[in-house]
Amino acid sequence: MSPAGRTCAVACLLSLLGALPATKSWAQSDQEKVKREAIGKLISAVDYGVPESPAFELLPEQPSEVTNVITPKDFKSALSAWHDGSKLRTGLALDSRPLVKSGRSLKEYQSSWWRQAAFRTVLSAGTSAAMQGSTDVVFAGGIRIPLIDKGDPRADAKYNERLATLYDSALAKLGPPPLRAPFDTFVARAAKASVALEPVREEFRRSHWNALKLELGLAASLQASSGIVRRDSIQADRAGLWGALAVPVVRVGQLTIAGKTAWTRSDTSIAETNRSLLGARLRLYPSEQLSFSAEFARVWSDHSRDTSRNDRWNHLGAVFEWYVPELKGWLGLGYGGDTKRRDDTGDKLSLSYAIYHQRLLESSEK
Repeated sequence: MSPAGRTCAVACLLSLLGALPATKSWAQSDQEKVKREAIGKLISAVDYGVPESPAFELLPEQPSEVTNVITPKDFKSALSAWHDGSKLRTGLALDSRPLVKSGRSLKEYQSSWWRQAAFRTVLSAGTSAAMQGSTDVVFAGGIRIPLIDKGDPRADAKYNERLATLYDSALAKLGPPPLRAPFDTFVARAAKASVALEPVREEFRRSHWNALKLELGLAASLQASSGIVRRDSIQADRAGLWGALAVPVVRVGQLTIAGKTAWTRSDTSIAETNRSLLGARLRLYPSEQLSFSAEFARVWSDHSRDTSRNDRWNHLGAVFEWYVPELKGWLGLGYGGDTKRRDDTGDKLSLSYAIYHQRLLESSEK
């Protein structure tokens, strides 16, 4: 479209929407920020993926600091610090990759899908107070297994060969190091040679952002009365199961199909005991100026003590973004919301629009 035609199209669309900015400070107005947030909620209400650390999803409070450990021995040592001899401590969390040694050599790793899955597997654990002011402690443990990840750079033999060739070439261009050069000299040479690899790494990231992926996640939690660990003071609290499959849509998009279900113990008839979700999301980036997201999910809410409170509803969200040079900002259109629920018989589907500087469908996802 020609610049003149685009300007005309933008003016007509904004006039129809009643969104034509009256001042140059339109992007800073509180009203426009509220409109942008309304559009953003359509694509942030549902998470179509497996949590990085499934265990943390079951804790009443998300941990602010996470300790990263590698080996099973480190994992065991970290867990031993969580108990003071009689009670569990709260506010602790860790992530661990206990199967990294299964990767073996790079060649063995690249030729075995199960070695890749084991290498990428992450165990997580954490503790938290059951609620503010409570002495009861919740302990949660979980596992995330990336069964398939075609965007894993370690698994791509040709990519690694290219990096090695470029690295050797970059070192050769630097010339031989001085005789009896100190160790710092070699560190500096390695850093300089690595700079030549960054464009290749960036190219790989951009070309594999929507690569085929299949992940599973599982987590469970226990609640210890007063933090005391013994059989008569511990009871099952919550459990969760996640699964996600992402497939490329040509070179400009990604389709994600995800499902999750979570159970929780309840002593009352009004509390929810299970929530399950199954949905799909499509993201498209046909150009640097255009982006589109569409998603649909079905949600089930169950109450085991009072089945009359069970509920079912659908979530729909569609967002279109267009960067308009004449406005030096993004024009965003969004439609969606939730269908009617048990306590609210009306559909909450609405159309939203806004003009803003920072896009919602960030290009960093590519």
